[in-house]
Amino acid sequence: MEHKYGADLNGKQFITLCIALCTGTLIEWFDFTIYSQLSSTITEVFFPPTSAAAQQLSYWAVFALGFIARPLGSILFGHIGDSRGRRVTLLWSILCVSVPTILIGCLPTYRHVGIAAPVLMAVLRLVQGLAVGGEFGSAIVYLFEAAPAHRKGTIASLGQAAIAPGVAFGLIACLAVMYACSPAQLLQWGWRVPFLLTAFFAPIALLLRMHMPEPHDFLLSKQQMTMQRVASKAASHAAASFSRQLSQARHSAASPPVGSAPSSRQLSRRLEVLTEVVMTTGGHQGACPSDVELGGDTAVKNNKDATSPGMKCKGAERHGNSSTGTASGSPTVLRSLSISHASAPGSYIQSTELLLQLPQVASFTAAATKQPQHPQHDAELDEAVLSCEAAYAAELQQQAAVVKHHVPLLVLARNHWRSVLLLFCLEACYGATFYTFFSWLPNYMRSIAHLPPQDTLWPILTAMVVFAAAVVATGHFISDGTIPKVWTLVGITAIDAAICLPLLLWCHSGSLAAMWVAPILAIGLLCGSMGGLMTSIGPQIFPAGVRTSGYNLSHNLAMSVFGGLTPMAISALALKLPPPALAAGVLLLLWAAVACAAAAPLVKLVPKINAREPAGGL
Repeated sequence: MEHKYGADLNGKQFITLCIALCTGTLIEWFDFTIYSQLSSTITEVFFPPTSAAAQQLSYWAVFALGFIARPLGSILFGHIGDSRGRRVTLLWSILCVSVPTILIGCLPTYRHVGIAAPVLMAVLRLVQGLAVGGEFGSAIVYLFEAAPAHRKGTIASLGQAAIAPGVAFGLIACLAVMYACSPAQLLQWGWRVPFLLTAFFAPIALLLRMHMPEPHDFLLSKQQMTMQRVASKAASHAAASFSRQLSQARHSAASPPVGSAPSSRQLSRRLEVLTEVVMTTGGHQGACPSDVELGGDTAVKNNKDATSPGMKCKGAERHGNSSTGTASGSPTVLRSLSISHASAPGSYIQSTELLLQLPQVASFTAAATKQPQHPQHDAELDEAVLSCEAAYAAELQQQAAVVKHHVPLLVLARNHWRSVLLLFCLEACYGATFYTFFSWLPNYMRSIAHLPPQDTLWPILTAMVVFAAAVVATGHFISDGTIPKVWTLVGITAIDAAICLPLLLWCHSGSLAAMWVAPILAIGLLCGSMGGLMTSIGPQIFPAGVRTSGYNLSHNLAMSVFGGLTPMAISALALKLPPPALAAGVLLLLWAAVACAAAAPLVKLVPKINAREPAGGL
């Protein structure tokens, strides 16, 4: 019976995993909420009582430290997720998010240990920031890959929607201790309670994640990219060796030949390209299993991510039997990698030891020249390739025994840096709008309208309920529908730019109605709709072998720059462009323009993200 999920799961197991992955996002935002909403108490408890301004600066510096660590965490956990497996990175990320939160609730205060208290707080927030950089994106990617093809948008949006209960539980916990404790009790022990509540959620998420299977797309793409790294290293070594020998021969010749010999770099690239040609199109009628990986910055040019040089396509052997080239019986680079479904769906060979076979056929160069996708003929280069083919085959065997996995960051830097940059820009408006109305606006309203903290928390709580509904609705009706996702996102971004400035100026009047309406519209409807689209657009941009690294890095860079730095940018701009509400609105207009400008180049680079098909229909 054919599996409808993207991993070896039945319906009950899939629901369990959805809960496990969403619980991680819930814990992440629960911690973020209680740390930000208990800011005045934490400032007084942990930082030196020199002056109120110095205390606030110290608090926000530690807060910013977590944001700065996120991109580094996305690189670290992205590498683990794309090279070692999704399960490993999701187990470590949930541990590194949960344990520091619990430990913060156990920390001694400044009154007890002096300067060690804020230092310990900073260290724990740094570890959390690293983990958050891997948790959210890795969970979204797993949900997207494991979901049924016709429900990828809906299922991936659940990871984004889990932000809402995390914020809600955090706000409820803060409100509960504020109402239940006197100011003295809150400073003495009440602030610890919300942090310690994480000990209830964390074991549940950890246990549910212990036996997660790896998604099929990831297993296949991981092996393919490992093949590419083997071929690349082997080609580089063989080409360098041949170039040295050729150079020595030319210098020792009585009459050196006219013209320059092919460089080592040219020869290495030619070896890789010709190998790709044979293994991708060698007589195969139809697509290789990795055709779903098309996309990225160089896919259109050289199909780099489409199929590994080591991927076996039917008919590759037939076209290797050419009468030209080296004598029959010499080793060639035609290889057969046994990656298949075997007896059960998803039971791919997971060993990193590559199964290389060098058939007794003629030159792969001759085979490559017969293929329809053969690059422009270069006789001199092909002659050089022919001469070093045996050395290349030997290098392949040697590298296959050494190389165990690909390096995702190198693949991103080489093939997908444009995608990372454009997705980073595409999330500008979403990140800036969310953090402006979630973090900056409540504090601003307290200062100008002299509202108690409780009065500014209830509108945020209501907005998060609307946010969750909007995320799932957008994921279901648009991401899994036939409406172009990117152009829909551009439209929502334009609406955001049009209404946020008037909303912020209305809030500047101190109106209590504005305090309710603004977060519900901005966070609930606009950010909810944008977030529901982002969770299906982002994972589709990158091949599965670098999907965790690419999506994590783009998302966390955007949230750090456009989200974490926006409150400080508003304060700085307000000095030149008062009042602060006007400065905030102008910044949101700027970030909306950045997001809209990134949309068209991204669609041109990866057309499938905007196709009139469901998110998993490609």
